[in-house]
Amino acid sequence: MTEAPDDARAAADPAIEVTPLQVAMLDAEMLEQVFFDVGAAAELLEVAIKGGAETRGAVGGVGLEEARDALVSGTAVGVKLRYRYRGTEWWDTLVRVEGGVRLVRREVGM
Repeated sequence: MTEAPDDARAAADPAIEVTPLQVAMLDAEMLEQVFFDVGAAAELLEVAIKGGAETRGAVGGVGLEEARDALVSGTAVGVKLRYRYRGTEWWDTLVRVEGGVRLVRREVGM
């Protein structure tokens, strides 16, 4: 994954601490690995689905498998995963784009 550029606010005010983002383009195999890793090694806190034009989004009560299926099938345009791994909270936003899925990962902290 690559680091995203610094936030413009941080450049204007060096006292503001900005959490770095990791951004990556995922193919089908890498997408499966993300869902596997979160399911196998993390404490899942929340799953949210951003619905497509014909569907509504869902927050809570949605499992990893349902979110993965919705993203892969195209019934969802995006999925947000909140989870804790080794004491740190992470937010993964997965969005369908031409050529794959864009992952934006943010470390939220302890």
